[in-house]
Amino acid sequence: MPGSEREKSYLGLSGTGNFKIGQIKAQVLIIEVFSFYCPHCQRTASQVNELYKKIQERPDMKEKIKMIGIGVNNSIYEVDSYRKRYKVPFPLIPDENMEISKMLGVRGTPTYIGIKVNGKGTQKRFYFEEGGFQDTQQFLTEIIKLSGLK
Repeated sequence: MPGSEREKSYLGLSGTGNFKIGQIKAQVLIIEVFSFYCPHCQRTASQVNELYKKIQERPDMKEKIKMIGIGVNNSIYEVDSYRKRYKVPFPLIPDENMEISKMLGVRGTPTYIGIKVNGKGTQKRFYFEEGGFQDTQQFLTEIIKLSGLK
C-alpha cells in the first residue's frame, strides 16, 4: 500500500495492507519498474516525472490514467531515497523480494507497463517495454491510443 494519504487518494485506495491493481480508480495504469541502483532509471527520472505532469495537465486524462513505480529489489528506505532524490510525484512501492516484478514478467530496469483496468477488479496488459522512451508526449499519445482511451 502506498505510504502517504496523498498517494492513496491519488490512486483511489483506502485502508492499509496490500492492494490489487484492479482496485486502483483509473482506466489505465502506467507502471514504471525501476531500481534505486539503475543508472538508466536515474537518468530518465526527470522524463518520467514530466510524463506524470503531462497527464495531470490534461483534464480529460488525469482521472483516467494513473502512474505507480515498483522498486525492484529495493527496500522502503531505498524507494524513499529515490523518491526524494529525483522528486518523484507519483506513488513508489518497494518490491524487496522481487515478487511483483516476477509476477509482471520484468527482467530489467527500467521497464514500462500499461495496464487497462476495467473497474471490476480485473485488468489487461496492453503495453510492455524494457528500456526508456524517447519523447514524453509521443509515449503518452501511444499509451492513450493503445489503451483505447482516445
